[in-house]
Amino acid sequence: MIPKKLRLKNFLSYGSDTQELDFNLFQLAVLTGENGAGKSSLIEAIPFCIWGEGRESNRELLRKGAQEARLELEFELQNNIYLITRILTHGKSNVSQQLEFAIYDRSIDNFRTLTQAKLKDTEAEIQKRIGISYETFINSAFFAQGKADLFVKNGPTDRRRVLSEILGLSHYEELSQKARDAARNLQGKLDSTLTRIELLKCDTASLPQLRLDKEAKLAEERAVEAELAALDASLFALDSDLQAFQQKETELAVLNAELASLTQRLEQETHLVCQKESEVSAIDLRLKTRDALLLKQQQAELLKKELESLDERQSLAQSLKEQISKLENDYNAKRAKLEAEKKSAQGQLAQLNQMITQRQARLERKAKLLQEHQHMQSKLDALKKESARLPKVESLLSATRAKVSDSKSAIASAQMQMDAISEKGKMIKEISDECPLCKSPIDDARKAHIVDTYRDEYRSYQAKKKHHEDELQKFQQELSQYEQEIATLKQKEREQNQYAIELNKITTEMASLQEVERELKQIESDKIVQEAKAKEAELELHSLAQSKLEIEKLQAELSAIGYDAQLHQRKKSELKSFDSIERELAALESDEKRRDALLQEISAHRKNCESLDHQRTSKEENINALRKALMGKAELEARQRNASNEKREKTTRLREVSSKRHALETTITEKEEKEKTMQKLQQEIAPQQETIELYKILAEAYSVRGVQQLLLEHAIPELERLANELLAQLTNNLFSLSFQTERQTQKDTTQQTLDIIISDANANTRPYETFSGGERFRIDFALRLSLSKYLATISGTPIKMLVIDEGFGTQDQKGIEAMVDAMNQVSNDFEKLILITHLEKMKDAFPTQIVVSKDPLKGSRFEVIG
Repeated sequence: MIPKKLRLKNFLSYGSDTQELDFNLFQLAVLTGENGAGKSSLIEAIPFCIWGEGRESNRELLRKGAQEARLELEFELQNNIYLITRILTHGKSNVSQQLEFAIYDRSIDNFRTLTQAKLKDTEAEIQKRIGISYETFINSAFFAQGKADLFVKNGPTDRRRVLSEILGLSHYEELSQKARDAARNLQGKLDSTLTRIELLKCDTASLPQLRLDKEAKLAEERAVEAELAALDASLFALDSDLQAFQQKETELAVLNAELASLTQRLEQETHLVCQKESEVSAIDLRLKTRDALLLKQQQAELLKKELESLDERQSLAQSLKEQISKLENDYNAKRAKLEAEKKSAQGQLAQLNQMITQRQARLERKAKLLQEHQHMQSKLDALKKESARLPKVESLLSATRAKVSDSKSAIASAQMQMDAISEKGKMIKEISDECPLCKSPIDDARKAHIVDTYRDEYRSYQAKKKHHEDELQKFQQELSQYEQEIATLKQKEREQNQYAIELNKITTEMASLQEVERELKQIESDKIVQEAKAKEAELELHSLAQSKLEIEKLQAELSAIGYDAQLHQRKKSELKSFDSIERELAALESDEKRRDALLQEISAHRKNCESLDHQRTSKEENINALRKALMGKAELEARQRNASNEKREKTTRLREVSSKRHALETTITEKEEKEKTMQKLQQEIAPQQETIELYKILAEAYSVRGVQQLLLEHAIPELERLANELLAQLTNNLFSLSFQTERQTQKDTTQQTLDIIISDANANTRPYETFSGGERFRIDFALRLSLSKYLATISGTPIKMLVIDEGFGTQDQKGIEAMVDAMNQVSNDFEKLILITHLEKMKDAFPTQIVVSKDPLKGSRFEVIG
């Protein structure tokens, strides 16, 4: 995990202004500032953002008086960029958390969310991808303030667990557990299979007896089938005899039906004769009224002639009225239409004149806009030309910053060499006449020669330092010039944007005025059209006088006709009283024809009655003969019923026997299938037992006594080597340490552990507590630094950073120099290394400084220098 950017707001001592720490600006840096300025708070934001854990409670992490704290961390992990956002919100009774997790998706050039439905599930997703816990992080990659001895003071079990997590041994423990689970599941299935086999053995033991029972039922079934065959033959003979009787019964039923039909038809014919004779009598009465109807018919003819004359006058009068009405309607409609058109045209002309006046007033601004547009365009072109230099100047600024950083690193390196030479010169002057290392004699001339050599080296580094200081001054001057020029160009760029906005407004307004010109032309054209319409309406109003004269002429002709509508209506009413005469005369003619037809029908119906009576007598004689022939049917039906009952009993018996046989066959088939299943299960037992044994072997191989122990045994020597190299450098080869991974218990068994054995200058092992504070700090520092270096160098590890937030007050000048040398040696193993200190001696040893200050109102702030 390589941090890229950290943004924080209202976290611990940091205020409401969001601040961003860009890790891309450095690889090795010292974080410095006054005590309480917020140095540790800045770095503690990283593990809290990732794991949600820190040295304080959530309520204390939220800045006093703030309602919400926000942390954002961008980091690189396995060639992917991730973003974690953690928000603390102050509620009524507690502080709640929100967590968002996202991955950068290059296909959409944006972050794609990995946030889960619940906060704990999102934290689990982050933990899975980063690969280590918070505890492992602070035991390896983060030297928290006051916790340099955390790993040493942890119990052996906790130390072993942290180291196991660093080595990724939890993966093997998961594999071991999965193998154990698989073996347990398979053993359960095997036990279930064995139980099932035993049940199947019990279930199939009755197969031989079931097969014997089946054969017995089959024999019984065949015997019953033979008895049923004999009964079927007897019933067939009885059925044949009964069919003859049934045929005679059918004939009897047909004759009875025919007799009923003949009787019904005879009654119908008799009824029709009576009905038609009654209708003839009624017709004779109606024929007596014919003479009176003929007299009324003559009176009606005279009325019709009078009405024809009145109809002609009515038609002529109606025609004249319609012409008069049509002319009056046309006259009124045309007059109303022309007056409306004239009024509408006059109203339109008034509106158009007003619109022409408005648009002419707007167009008066066009000339002024053209002048403003030309002025703005010239200013914008000049600003574009000036701001075009901005990318080039920014590139020069970036290059100059790199030169400043290189010069500072070179100056610090030269100063370190000069300080080292000074210390060596002091040592040469202070030693006696004998070399403290090889015990060879050293005279004054040799001392002077060595001192001169150191002096020449010192002057050489001093000259290099002076050269780099001169270059640094020059580069800083250039940097200041570029920064001023960039500020000026950015101001020009802002002015350019403002002019572009104003120019766009003028262009938009000019385009609007062009539209106004087009509208003005269209309005003037519409005005000409409306003026023509008004004149045309006025002329047509004068031409309507001729239509008025034609209406008066037609009204005079209407009066001359003398049509009386009341007389006409009265004659119509009189004629209506004679409307039924024609119908009544036509009805009498129809009655005469109907009377002749009825007399013929009555004669035919009387002949039908005689024929039907004869047929009915013949049918009655045939029915009596058939009834005598059906006297022996009852005895034959009784014999058939007895035979049918016996057949039903035999059939029921056959069905019962067949059902039992089928049930036996089904049971036998089921048990045979179970027998096959049992044989198949017996064949599966051996492979399952082999697989269980294989999973047990895998579980043991992946356990803490297997591959995990091998990996630990491989890692322990490398950790001892790294720790002892650093400890030798920090203590001048006085101390060393080793790890013990197993110990004997009182029960004479081996227990897994991770004890730390420390040896002093006399090769004697001593408890950790017996060393002085400064010695313990160097032991802790060497152990923790070696752990961090090992974590950073092993293949596949996710952490590529180291943070040291620890005071060095217990160390003298040599101890501090040894610490700095140790950190410089391991710096290449980390993508980011940050040291938090307020000691001036250590600040100058690093090329980049992150300076933290604190404002009483705005809170903590920081600046990256170098």
